[in-house]
Amino acid sequence: MAEANSTDPTVVSSFSFQAWRGSFVRVILIWASGLGFIVLLATLFSSNDLLDKAVYSSAYVCLLAVTAIRLPYTVRAGVFLALIYILGLMALFETGIWGNALVFLLGFIVMNGLLFSPRAGINAIVVSIISITVLGFLILNGFYLLRSQGMTSGTLGDWLIGGASLLLLGSVALAGIYYFQSEFVQAQGRAGEIFKTLQAERKNLEKHVAERTGELEKRNAGMQSMVYFTRQIAQIQDLSAIPAKAVDLITQNFGHYHAGLFLLADDGKTAILQAASSDAGRKLVGKGYRVDVGDNSLVGRVAKQARLIVTSKSSNTPATEGGEAEMLRTRSEIALPLVVRGKVLGVLDIQAEQIQAFGQSEAEILQLLTDQIGVSMDNARLLSEAQTFVSQLELLNSQQTQSTWRENLINQNMAYQFTPSGIKSISSGAKPKEEDGLHIPLVLRSQEIGSIALQRKDKAEWPEPDRDLAKKVAIQVALALDNIRLIDETRQHAVQEQTVNEISGRFSRSLDVDTLLQTAVRELAALPDVSEASIFIKPSDENKNQI
Repeated sequence: MAEANSTDPTVVSSFSFQAWRGSFVRVILIWASGLGFIVLLATLFSSNDLLDKAVYSSAYVCLLAVTAIRLPYTVRAGVFLALIYILGLMALFETGIWGNALVFLLGFIVMNGLLFSPRAGINAIVVSIISITVLGFLILNGFYLLRSQGMTSGTLGDWLIGGASLLLLGSVALAGIYYFQSEFVQAQGRAGEIFKTLQAERKNLEKHVAERTGELEKRNAGMQSMVYFTRQIAQIQDLSAIPAKAVDLITQNFGHYHAGLFLLADDGKTAILQAASSDAGRKLVGKGYRVDVGDNSLVGRVAKQARLIVTSKSSNTPATEGGEAEMLRTRSEIALPLVVRGKVLGVLDIQAEQIQAFGQSEAEILQLLTDQIGVSMDNARLLSEAQTFVSQLELLNSQQTQSTWRENLINQNMAYQFTPSGIKSISSGAKPKEEDGLHIPLVLRSQEIGSIALQRKDKAEWPEPDRDLAKKVAIQVALALDNIRLIDETRQHAVQEQTVNEISGRFSRSLDVDTLLQTAVRELAALPDVSEASIFIKPSDENKNQI
């Protein structure tokens, strides 16, 4: 498979019939050199004719020369054909029409058709017929005697039959060669066209693969930028800091010179530019730039339609009033809606200096980033609201704690002091001076409900470990006091509920109104701190019962 892929296209496309003939004549010359050596040896040892030896030796030397020396194709083929013709003439001079002359001349005709063209083969037929005619005329008329002894010259009919046979066989062979070459050339043409088609498809495939690889690399880089962007934005908890950070990150990671973030006003009718990454955009932020939702501007349309829009413009497009007049470098622009829970919060506007800078893949990534901005802003808003609610709850809890302890301390003296003589109760209003020792407040839910005062025997300074221990004890004392208070309140509520249940049970056992009223007066008088109880059943003017 690797060898097929590594094939040089120029080598494949350069194959032709001429190249095949060059290889063919080289192979023929090598075979002829081998067989010719055998024929030469046989001639040298079997023939006593010096002329034959000289002719065959010279022919073999020429054959070796054109085989070994790198010569042009026409020279090699011409010398080879001339040697065959000479051998044919030698056979005619030696044996006439009866020997190997017709074989050599037929080979001369066929090889001309193969090595050059069918037209060259026709010329070889003409030359061969002329040679047979001339030599036959000379031999038949006694002007030349055959060199081979005992060989008859034959009759005119014999020479005519030999010439006609050569003409017929040569013509058939040339016709076959012609049709073979024609089909070969046509097949080569079709193969060349197929090869060119495959080459074109291969180039297109390589182009598509390169484009797809570039798109994947670009998308991968965009996804990496999106991950980094998401991580950075998710760490921001301050709602007011998200717009500026978002536009700066988009400019740094995607290379576009301007990114601006619009947020919708409370009434939802206008979009206000909150942050921008370019100098021109920051000037617009300082001017309080805004657009109306639904107007002809790109931001206005996106805020109204809640879908992204991409536009491009040429360099000679005039700038309009407002924000576009400040962005003279813009050739491409994309606006993406910030949608959270089906509600448009704002619009992210990104502008580039290149025409058609925003492809489908980058637009999808930018929409994901825009969604992340919207989610981060919504999360920051929810976090801020939750923190505000917790702060209010803590404030209310603190105020409730302070109010509850004030009510518990009314008419109660909850102050004690340890002395060498024992524990004694002291006035809660008496507070020792701060310089007399260590003073630690009892803090419960950010409210001070009391304090602890400690004095050393030697009145020395308190070390830090002792201070930390005293603070921890104070925290536990405050918690324990509040737990006791809660238990006491729970007990009081339980007693009240029990009392109500008992009174309700007694009421249910009364069978008439007098008994019910007497029971009610008796139970009410038994309540703590009640000295007298009365019940009056009399409709008033306002239809109210007075108890």
